[in-house]
Amino acid sequence: MRRLVSIAMVGIIALSVCAGALARPVTEDANKMRTNIDHGLRILGKWGYIGENETAGYFAAKIKRARRAFVIRGVWNTTDNAEKGRIFGVMKRCYFNGIIKTGNKTIPIVGLFKINRESHTITMKWMTPHEYGWAKGKIVRAKPLPD
Repeated sequence: MRRLVSIAMVGIIALSVCAGALARPVTEDANKMRTNIDHGLRILGKWGYIGENETAGYFAAKIKRARRAFVIRGVWNTTDNAEKGRIFGVMKRCYFNGIIKTGNKTIPIVGLFKINRESHTITMKWMTPHEYGWAKGKIVRAKPLPD
């Protein structure tokens, strides 16, 4: 019985080594195709601070899919255009983790979001090291579907 088990183990190991030797490496083109999928989706919305019911500014972002998460790149500004900057982050499940660039400062931002699939909206509670607030946006398709 022991001899039979040891022969089976050697056979399994030999098969796995052969399969590993015959596997092709992933090329850069295939890796690029997987990480650079543009669905043509945009988020257009407004943001504000918690405790205030007024809008503090507006934002627009482009959504790209990267493996199992979504990458967000966009711009934001205040309602009086006193400040503006860029936003970059990763959305996975219901979490958002990113950075805000304004002038020469880079500020980390985290948040929890919820997507309403029926009305194509996103609602988010965000937090930076010194402030926290809300954001609401509409998810729109920027380019028409090809026929």
